[in-house]
Amino acid sequence: MVVTGIINGQRVQPLPGKVVLVLPVAVQGGQGVQRWWFLNGQPVEQPADNQHASLVLSEPGAYQLVVMDEAGQLASVSFIRG
Repeated sequence: MVVTGIINGQRVQPLPGKVVLVLPVAVQGGQGVQRWWFLNGQPVEQPADNQHASLVLSEPGAYQLVVMDEAGQLASVSFIRG
């Protein structure tokens, strides 16, 4: 599986004048149809389409995104929100 929309080690910033950054991400590959998303260990709310998620980042800092498929395979990416 591969997470798209963010690159490991990337630094992201909200648009000028904005406090919150909404980051759309997706996953490619994996087994089954169900995906579970976790941001810093906490479940991410996701739409019915389990291949995509929107991360709402309101605080600066280090983040780790993990996605798991039905076979228990994991894909993760770490990034920084400035």
